[in-house]
Amino acid sequence: MHKKALFLVAASLCIIQAAFAGESDVQVTPSGFAYYQVGQIVRQSPKDVGLKKPFDQHFNGRLTLDALIKDRLRIIVGGEAELGLNVNDEKKKISFIFKEAQGCYSFGDPANSFLQITAGYFPFKYNPESRNMGEYLYRTGTYPGFVITDFDNAKARLMGFKLSSNLFNGLQLHALFTSEYNVNPFFDYSLSFLASYKLPLPVFEVGAGVIFERLIPIVKDRTTVPTNYILDKENNFVIEDGDTLRYTMKGTKLMARLTLDPKQLLPFKDIFGPDDAKVYGEFAILGTRNYGTYYDDIGERIPFMIGFNIPCFKIMDVVSFEWEYYPSDTLYKLDIPTSGNPYPNQMPVDIKKSDRKWSFYAKKTLTKGFSLIGLVGRDHYRSVDAGGNYDPIERMNAKGDWHYKFRIMFSF
Repeated sequence: MHKKALFLVAASLCIIQAAFAGESDVQVTPSGFAYYQVGQIVRQSPKDVGLKKPFDQHFNGRLTLDALIKDRLRIIVGGEAELGLNVNDEKKKISFIFKEAQGCYSFGDPANSFLQITAGYFPFKYNPESRNMGEYLYRTGTYPGFVITDFDNAKARLMGFKLSSNLFNGLQLHALFTSEYNVNPFFDYSLSFLASYKLPLPVFEVGAGVIFERLIPIVKDRTTVPTNYILDKENNFVIEDGDTLRYTMKGTKLMARLTLDPKQLLPFKDIFGPDDAKVYGEFAILGTRNYGTYYDDIGERIPFMIGFNIPCFKIMDVVSFEWEYYPSDTLYKLDIPTSGNPYPNQMPVDIKKSDRKWSFYAKKTLTKGFSLIGLVGRDHYRSVDAGGNYDPIERMNAKGDWHYKFRIMFSF
């Protein structure tokens, strides 16, 4: 199975390279990376999940081809191979998968296109400053709420369509129609809109977005399970307009963010690195509607984070500290009845949960194509299986929990 997947990725990349090799109006640019990563969960909660102080080791390699056709059409295909040890039982896992397969067409002047349309499987990052926390629109759940973080990968990979526009100087607009492939039930369609604005003097940037998650369910009874009734505090069914209410994974999420770069106002700003001294923040509402006994407080569905890039005066690429507050405790309640349980696949755990997360991230480019990257913190770490699926239970839940990761990366 793994050999077939690797062959498919390699063959696809070779076909693209060969098809456009002799075309004068086609530019094909290869890129890739290889890295070795090691990390360890020093303390975790719950303590009885997996091994004690498990190590997390990975070797990844990636090859991407970017074909620009007549300055308007861009086709990008990338495949990645990973060899790692599972933190649950230290079993070896090998995977070969596509990480990117997209086409993008630009309208208008190719040098300053006013509209781009993208289709396929593509990475999407709307908060350029986020290193670990944040990016809440696409790395969270709605009913139930959860947050995903991934070391040195603070972005989402989406499947569907994207329209992007730069109508005015500094204003960026995005509209996305995407299909769910990470969290079951799969293939439900979501619609989202985002906007960001940067002042001509780049002192601050603002952004906002909304996503109507699972707006179009493929199988309605899986997105809103008929037997997943809402109960009140006396365990009675909740009736509204003559119907018995049920929990649903559909919902509306809102996001807003702000970045400040005060060094741009200083007369000696050249002594700083380009990312030094930036202050940024983001918050989201993971479901605007209150209902049932588990979603009766909107305050429990609002994560927010703040970050600061510590000035390194060009010694490091970036050193950032990020802190998050997310007061949701629904996943940790033990008195959830069988009917009316909005987490049918979630195992509740009896721990004293901390609502605060934090992380330090650092990156240093030693020379072009050779970088060192590290992180230490208490974030939303989850183990990942060979198929790329996240464990439903977070590892960093209590106040004293923390882990670290370190990566040596080569790229071209």
